[in-house]
Amino acid sequence: LKSFIKDVDLEASHLSEVNDLILTLAERKCDQQIIRLLEKKQEDVLQDLLNLKNETTKTIENLDQQVQEQEKLRQNARTMLSIIQRTKVQLIELRPTINDEADQKLKKIDDDVTINYKLF
Repeated sequence: LKSFIKDVDLEASHLSEVNDLILTLAERKCDQQIIRLLEKKQEDVLQDLLNLKNETTKTIENLDQQVQEQEKLRQNARTMLSIIQRTKVQLIELRPTINDEADQKLKKIDDDVTINYKLF
């Protein structure tokens, strides 16, 4: 996309050649209506190129922002997966036959999940 912007700038710079042509026509006393028409077309093309460049720049900025947001979401997903895996390990370690120890482990898991949930 950045090379596209360079191409747009290059095309805009070529419009100076049209300007030279218009000046030459004016010096040769050509029809003023034709000269005004060429000037208007040149202005229109220049404005179109500028609009195209601005829209392309906005699109690039939006894409960059979306990529950053996606990376944040991926990081959050990795963190959540890690929390889930730790919770699974802790649940596997529970021994339900010893109620007191199981209650302590469940409390620890609950606290861990609560703390990590608040981080999000």
